Amino acid sequence: MDAVYHSDVSKVNEVIQIIKKMDLPTKQKQELILINKGFIETIKNDLSDNYQPDKNIVQQLKDKIFSIPNFNRFKLELYTNFMQFYDYTTNIMITKQVIHKIDQFKSDKELLAIAGILFNLLSQLVEEHHYQETAPFIAASEHLPFLPDLYFPQTGISLLKYLISYHFNKKTADLAKAEMIAQTYQITGLEDFGKGAQEIINEVKED
Repeated sequence: MDAVYHSDVSKVNEVIQIIKKMDLPTKQKQELILINKGFIETIKNDLSDNYQPDKNIVQQLKDKIFSIPNFNRFKLELYTNFMQFYDYTTNIMITKQVIHKIDQFKSDKELLAIAGILFNLLSQLVEEHHYQETAPFIAASEHLPFLPDLYFPQTGISLLKYLISYHFNKKTADLAKAEMIAQTYQITGLEDFGKGAQEIINEVKED
């Protein structure tokens, strides 16, 4: 995950080579390799607006996600990591299925994945200017408990909520709060995430 955060494709490839040498059941090994190949595609997609993700890998990931009948922890985490490969209408549909059952999820890891899903979807809706679609997902985020493990995605959701509010109301106080969160990322060591947050803020300011 550290390699993914730092967009280090070579490190993820090293992980794949390590997995290939591990003494694991074939199915588990193939699954782990697929997930890491998916991470490489997300990195390349994030680094270049013109990059076209490997359709075969993307389809395998989608097939894997939908082959799991229920939203267990593994499916939630898998979807959180690779939902950028879906268009916003599909992500809205899937996320609505998740939040419909939000009260059934109790473990911190499950709730962390759901917070990640909500953050990712809200990010996509803001970046693609579908502000009118955000309301039910903002409401769903307010059902999440305040836990230390959820602090990071909930902070990101708060930033997006301020930007969405600014889009509709043009209150400078909302924009200032969003920029404060972005600055917090920068000064606490999350430089890449802070830069990404500031880019979204700049886009919303220009809307």
